[in-house]
Amino acid sequence: MTDRRPTWLQHGLKALGCLAVAIGVATTAGLAGAAAAAAEGTAVPHAVPGGPGGSTTIPAASFTRGEAETLWNGAAMRFHEKWVEYDLEVRQGGTYDLTVHYAAMGERPVRLSLDGTVLNENALCRVSGSWGNDVPLRDDRTTLKLGPGKHVLRLEAKGLTGHVFDIVIAASDSAGSIPTIQKAKDSLLALVSKFRGQTPKFPTTTTTPPQPQI
Repeated sequence: MTDRRPTWLQHGLKALGCLAVAIGVATTAGLAGAAAAAAEGTAVPHAVPGGPGGSTTIPAASFTRGEAETLWNGAAMRFHEKWVEYDLEVRQGGTYDLTVHYAAMGERPVRLSLDGTVLNENALCRVSGSWGNDVPLRDDRTTLKLGPGKHVLRLEAKGLTGHVFDIVIAASDSAGSIPTIQKAKDSLLALVSKFRGQTPKFPTTTTTPPQPQI
C-alpha cells in the first residue's frame, strides 16, 4: 500500500511558496507607499519666522503638493503645464518679502498665488542668460502681508518653466533687507531733488563790536 501523506520536502516547498507570496505582497505595498509619498511631497509646513532678521529659504524642489522634475540632485526643479504648492507656517504676522530665484534662457511666465489669490500673473518671466547658476540668477520679488498661521503658496506653469532654485521669505524689517536699503535710498534721492538748484542759506548772526571806553 502506497503512503500518500505529504513528505517533508512537499511541506517545505509549500512553506517557501507562501513566504514568496508574502514577500511579494509586502514589496508591492511598500512601493505603492513610496510612490504616494513622492507624489504628495513633504507633509511638514515650511516655518516662516518673523521679526527683525527673520527669514527662511525653501529649496524649490521641496514642494508640498504637485508634480515637477527635479534637476541636479534637487538643486532646482521645473514643470510643464502643471503646478506645485508650498505649505507655510507663519509664526508672526506682518509684511514679508517673497523672492524666487530662477534661471531661464527665454520668457517662461508662471502664475504666482497665495491662498487662492493671484499675486502675479506673469512671474519668473525674465531672462537670466543661462539655464544654470553659472551666471547670476534672476530674482522675482513680491511684497505681501501674512497673518500668523498656515498659508499656501502656489506656482502654476502656463507652459514649460525655467529652472527654479529656491524661494526666500523674509520679514520686511529685517536688518539689511533690500526694501529697507531701497527706502533709505529713495529718501536720500528725494532730499537731493528737493534742494537741487537752490542756493543754500545759512543762518547769519549780527555781532555788535564792543564800544571803546572813554
